[in-house]
Amino acid sequence: GKHGINAEYGELITYYIIRMSLCVELQLWEVALLIILYFGCRKLTEMTAGGIDDTLHELGLYIKHGILRLQETWNEIGISDTEQAEKCESVVSSLRSVLDSLVIGERAWRDCLEEECFQLSERCNEHSRILGSPYLRTEDDMMALLGRRDMLGRRSMELEEDIIRKKQEIEELEDRKISCIKRLGLQPDHYPSIQSDNINRVISLLHLQIKEFEEDMEKRTKRLHLQLEELTELVDSLEIDRHELIGEGLIADDPDTLILSDDAIRRRYDIITKYRSEVNDNMSTSMDLKHQITRLHRLLLKDETLHDSISKRFDSPNHPLYRF
Repeated sequence: GKHGINAEYGELITYYIIRMSLCVELQLWEVALLIILYFGCRKLTEMTAGGIDDTLHELGLYIKHGILRLQETWNEIGISDTEQAEKCESVVSSLRSVLDSLVIGERAWRDCLEEECFQLSERCNEHSRILGSPYLRTEDDMMALLGRRDMLGRRSMELEEDIIRKKQEIEELEDRKISCIKRLGLQPDHYPSIQSDNINRVISLLHLQIKEFEEDMEKRTKRLHLQLEELTELVDSLEIDRHELIGEGLIADDPDTLILSDDAIRRRYDIITKYRSEVNDNMSTSMDLKHQITRLHRLLLKDETLHDSISKRFDSPNHPLYRF
């Protein structure tokens, strides 16, 4: 079966060799077919023989068979030996041109693959630099070009996806940082975005910034709750309208909405000190009033006791004035 197919390929190649020997210009499709036939023969030879030496040997047999058929045809036509030699040279030249074209085409493909691998390698190195990871090793340069191209393509895609994910992470971290800055009452302009070509370094620095902000927020939040607890007691004690303090941002129905700035803490401390003083003044006044009331009460009791004593003396039968 395979040998029969090889014979058919040989007949077709011989046909086109005869046409070239007769100086018949081949059409583009015929040249393409000849190339396909050549590769078909080579593939079948590899399948049957399994080696490059066998492939070359079988190809030589094809060519030899074609030349012999040509010589038979030329003898039948009556072409002289000199003309046959010229035609053989023309055939060999045509075959050489076909093979040269094949080599040029394959080398052009190889060059394209090398350039593609180079561009992919550069892209991988650039992505690795952005990610701050080690540059792509060149030990894979020994790989076949097709395998290396596929490997570099997958690597480049993986790195690009990693960069996209990390950029999204940076956006989320920036939002968290801005929220912390606003809650602390700081100016966002004083904390611009981190500029660095190393995307992993940006993420690491953002995590450090947010950690510092959140630790500061935690301390200030504890202090806020203590202030609010005391301020609420003072407001209730003094019967002060809460809406005025809410409008000034000193208290709120939701404490998590209050600014934790130094200024807010200081103003809240000042109002607590003021209210505390008022409460103390009220307590002092209350104590004074209490003392005065106690004193008056004692005076009243003393006066009543004296009055009762006098009344008893006058009401006694032994009193000289009783009979009057």
